[in-house]
Amino acid sequence: MKIVAHRGYSGKYPELSPLAFEKALDLPIHGVECDVRLTRDGKVVVQHDPTLDRTAGRPGRISKLDWEELRGVDIGSGQRMMLLDELLELLEGKPHHLYIETKHPSGQGDILEEQTVLRLRYAGLFDDPRIHIISFSHHAIRRMQNLAPHMDRIY
Repeated sequence: MKIVAHRGYSGKYPELSPLAFEKALDLPIHGVECDVRLTRDGKVVVQHDPTLDRTAGRPGRISKLDWEELRGVDIGSGQRMMLLDELLELLEGKPHHLYIETKHPSGQGDILEEQTVLRLRYAGLFDDPRIHIISFSHHAIRRMQNLAPHMDRIY
């Protein structure tokens, strides 16, 4: 059996927060799962919901806000939202797998998959077999197949 920490160690810490991932990556588990969305200015942020309502208790649509507006938002217990780049840095030197779920519909078309691939390239993880892409969108999975045919994709 493979154990994957859904949204980081979300049962104990604010979901998808730096602390939730740091604590999950300290565990002897197979991997961690995250959700990603695009900000208005094209940054790939680790966030499940399309809005801030549930996690931050305030209004705001992720796709309508810039990273500068989001970086200071408290998502629980003083934790802040993070960029996918920051999560990829946390993986450095760890054996864990990363399951990245691209969230759709986003209103930004194929840009989320393109930016996710770019982030993985910049982090040196594009060819890493520990990276898996998840989506509930057939189109997103086909897009990832074109962008990164070697990468594991889960619909």
